[in-house]
Amino acid sequence: MAVDNWNKLVDKEHMDVLVAELGKLELMADALYEEITWIREKETAMRDLNEAINTKVVTFSAATLLISIVLSVAQLFYLKRFWKGKKGGGGGGGGGAVGGEGGVSPGPLPPPPAGRRGQGLAHTPAGGGRFRF
Repeated sequence: MAVDNWNKLVDKEHMDVLVAELGKLELMADALYEEITWIREKETAMRDLNEAINTKVVTFSAATLLISIVLSVAQLFYLKRFWKGKKGGGGGGGGGAVGGEGGVSPGPLPPPPAGRRGQGLAHTPAGGGRFRF
């Protein structure tokens, strides 16, 4: 179609409707652009927050690991010193005369403490298999 034919096809009232629709589309495009800009700003803020939290989590995990390693090593040294002290104070062997390693025997075991009433738990066959306290 030629340009002169186009002017004949378009009416004045039809043109007003198209201009109004075009104005609506322009407003919608502007609103969409503003919303996309806002979403990008929020995305940047959330990414920064995520990176900050991630840094804190990594730092806390590294600190926890370091503390666990230090405490494990300290516990090993403490137990090593503890058992050397037991071995030296007990006369060698760590368990007295058990195992034939020499050293001082700990002696007889002390008697067990008495129960609340009498000997503690004692089976009485005449009582129907009950225990007395």
